[in-house]
Amino acid sequence: MRAVIDDKLVDNEVEILLQSRNTVAIAIQELVDLIDNKSREISKEDQQLRIRLRRELNGTFSKTDKLAIKVTNAVNSIQERLGKFAKLE
Repeated sequence: MRAVIDDKLVDNEVEILLQSRNTVAIAIQELVDLIDNKSREISKEDQQLRIRLRRELNGTFSKTDKLAIKVTNAVNSIQERLGKFAKLE
C-alpha cells in the first residue's frame, strides 16, 4: 500500500488488519487441532485455550472485545485518511 498511497498511518492500520486476520486464522487452526486430538483427555490448559480462542472467534463487539476494537479503530482510521480517495462499501 505504501507505494500507492504513501501514508505511514494507513500502512500501520493495514498491518493491524493483517495481524488481526492472522490471529483469527491461528485461532481456527488451534481449535481444529484441539478437536482432532479428541482421543486424549483435555487438560485444564487446553480447556482454557479453547475458551480463549472461541472468544476471539466469536467476538462480541463490546468494549471488552479487544480484537474487534483493534479492527474497528483501524478501519475507521483508514476511512478518515482515505475518504477523499476511496470508499468502503
